Amino acid sequence: MRLRNLSFSSDNQASGLTPGVPPTAGPAIPAIDPELSSIRDRAIFLLHTAAEIEHALLVQYLYAYFTAPAGSKIEWTRNILTIAIQEMGHLITVQNVLLAMRAPLNLEREDFPFRRGYYPFEFSLDPFSLKTLARYTLAEMPSTGNGLGAEELATLNKLADVTAGVSNVPPLYDLMIDTVSQVDPSEFLGDTTLDLQAMPGEW
Repeated sequence: MRLRNLSFSSDNQASGLTPGVPPTAGPAIPAIDPELSSIRDRAIFLLHTAAEIEHALLVQYLYAYFTAPAGSKIEWTRNILTIAIQEMGHLITVQNVLLAMRAPLNLEREDFPFRRGYYPFEFSLDPFSLKTLARYTLAEMPSTGNGLGAEELATLNKLADVTAGVSNVPPLYDLMIDTVSQVDPSEFLGDTTLDLQAMPGEW
């Protein structure tokens, strides 16, 4: 099986955000509903959740970009736009995998009621600010840190101003990738979907 653009990792280095230790205020990923007994169903559930997260984040990033004051540092606003474009790529990648699995595509945003532990924080169109930047950094930073100390992390959590904390997205992706890798190869359509899958240049 070949899938175009099969890259789930967030490019934090390219985005200009400093990778660090994962946020500690957010809850752990909750267990998947036990009624989803098959690996395929669990994989589709996680792929749908990831699609909703990517869709919600890219809309919020674009809103922050377009509300940035004219005097803000140009590299900050350019980084936000770059990350929004990366999220579009992640969203397309998830749809490509769903297509290959003969599963329904999902272009919704976060589900209702809000599922804490899956979504990083509740959807909100907030203008460009240190609060929004801190919130996005906590959501996107790698699961294993290599730069932020306890004091810096505490500052980020304070700036993010999310009472229940920000759930870290990478662990959800780790679980999703591991689950998809366990799906029986016979469940995938393989090369027959290549002409229907999105190419990076198309977005």
